[in-house]
Amino acid sequence: MSTKKMCIANFNTVFEKNDSEMPMLEYFDSIIMPALLSNYIKKNGDTKLFFDEIEVIEDKDGEYILTGIVVKDTMLEVKYNYDYQEGRLVDRNGRYQSSPYSLFIIYLKNHRMVLVRDQKGSPSLNNFRTLIKAAIDTYIRKTNQKLQKEDKELLPIPLVNVVGISSGSDIASALKSVEKVTKLTLKFYPLNGDGDTDLSEVLEGILKKRHDLRSSTGNLNYNSPENKDEICNFVGKLNGTMEPVLHVRYPGSSVPSKITMDSIIENTEIPVADDDTKKNIRYIIEASKKNSKISYASKANTEIYEENCKKIVPFIKK
Repeated sequence: MSTKKMCIANFNTVFEKNDSEMPMLEYFDSIIMPALLSNYIKKNGDTKLFFDEIEVIEDKDGEYILTGIVVKDTMLEVKYNYDYQEGRLVDRNGRYQSSPYSLFIIYLKNHRMVLVRDQKGSPSLNNFRTLIKAAIDTYIRKTNQKLQKEDKELLPIPLVNVVGISSGSDIASALKSVEKVTKLTLKFYPLNGDGDTDLSEVLEGILKKRHDLRSSTGNLNYNSPENKDEICNFVGKLNGTMEPVLHVRYPGSSVPSKITMDSIIENTEIPVADDDTKKNIRYIIEASKKNSKISYASKANTEIYEENCKKIVPFIKK
């Protein structure tokens, strides 16, 4: 039995169409799957990010799960190795290909997801976020170019937000060495169904106003919050429906720092039987569902899922 690094997130994607925000599953068959299967590659120098082994599987509860891997193909430059026999550095000057991967699992009923890193250097949640946004944007842009020439209806504008989810205890641990929280910023965005979290009427009104103003995102700031316990409690309930950023100051430092969800959630571990992460996929799916932050589905989530199951079925792995 070994352990792998795992993080939980909210894979929240909506599409703007005729002043409305349509949930992800409305376009699962016409945008999401074609984009994932388009062989899109995001390049940055010698590094390439791309999706592979994209599948939809049915779990033991009969729910549909989207799975795949993110591959980070890169060239490692090695200039020296230490020769322990000779007790000195040896000039190597070599370049070697390396392709670490991470497994992602998206629960289509409530768009919660987990990302499991196979090894050190495997793609992070931020890598996944960057790649999925680029893949969807590129697919829609290229498809709309063709549709426009044919004078057909264009695909809608995507609003993709992948936000890490943490528990209150994780946040408490991150704040333990902090002298002062100077500001708590909440970044909010369109949601894939209402009722995702226990928000007050005031915050619900703010979210609705974002839609009324036709703004794709918004920020809400709390300056110099002193109650760390309440910060942990509040942020722990957001469940990825808002993205919290903690602006902090550490003892003995005058330089401001930030604590983001990505920096907190990377510390979670999951035990696996096989060292090859992909071979543990069924186990990870079931084990992760025991976490209430992953298994929870609002009434709106469930209705959207049931209405669009027929768009998922054709992609199920036989």
